[in-house]
Amino acid sequence: MSKSKLSVFLAFFVLHIVLFFILYHNRFLIPAIILSGSMEPELKAGDMIILKRIKNMKDIHEGDVITFKADNSSWITHRVTDMRTDKNRIYYVTKGDANIKEDSRLVAQEYVLGKMMCIIPYGGYISKFVKTPIGLFFCIVLPLMLITKELRTILY
Repeated sequence: MSKSKLSVFLAFFVLHIVLFFILYHNRFLIPAIILSGSMEPELKAGDMIILKRIKNMKDIHEGDVITFKADNSSWITHRVTDMRTDKNRIYYVTKGDANIKEDSRLVAQEYVLGKMMCIIPYGGYISKFVKTPIGLFFCIVLPLMLITKELRTILY
């Protein structure tokens, strides 16, 4: 492998590590994995979305896709179809794009995790794979071994 190919490979590898730490240790951007087909065709099971934390709930509008906490401590990602105010509190009416009816419960503002910013198709599958022993080997250990081998070739 030439020095230019090695530098491109190293840059690519470092970029992935930096992105990993930005996404998983950032207070404002949150990765989330879609588990069901309730938001198809826009979001499919296995997609990863990047959420932006919302400080001002007035930044969420009808048509936005939000992720919120359900009663059973799981997270749901659905589209806002309407907003209601009661005693200076904002509540959201939500619905999955593939669902016929709106969700039966209103979502209180304190249960909103964030608003969808972007979609990474199949990103959830990749994320789950990297967390397995074989995924860790192929995504972290093997690239480090290749980098070490190439550095030895260049330096010696």
